[in-house]
Amino acid sequence: MHVNAAASNLQQHKARNKTRHKARHEASNKARHKASNKACHKVRHKASNKARHKARHKARHKASNKTRHETRHKARHEASNKASNKTRHETRHKARNKARHKASNKASNKTRHETRHKARNKARHKARHKARHKAQKGPQCA
Repeated sequence: MHVNAAASNLQQHKARNKTRHKARHEASNKARHKASNKACHKVRHKASNKARHKARHKARHKASNKTRHETRHKARHEASNKASNKTRHETRHKARNKARHKASNKASNKTRHETRHKARNKARHKARHKARHKAQKGPQCA
């Protein structure tokens, strides 16, 4: 009798806990199922989404209600639409600055007379370099 009472007590305890935690279990299960379903759907629709995006992208390149003249500078506009952290004032002289930077990269602090023999000097330096390299390698055994 005593054993049975203990057993039934345990059963009651288990049942009470089960109902108490049921909501929590259901919520976590629901979340888990939702996540796995989402992943599954994502994979299932991947190909069709890809095709749809591709088609949309193509369509964007195709017809537009712009005139030929407006479309002509599309690339230029797209480039300028790209975000930049420069202000309008900095961007305004972009082309001019680009040319200036290019020129300063090219420009050298050599005089006309020094530049005149550039090719000759280049050859001389190359020969000197080769000779030094040969000397480092040491005599070649035949």
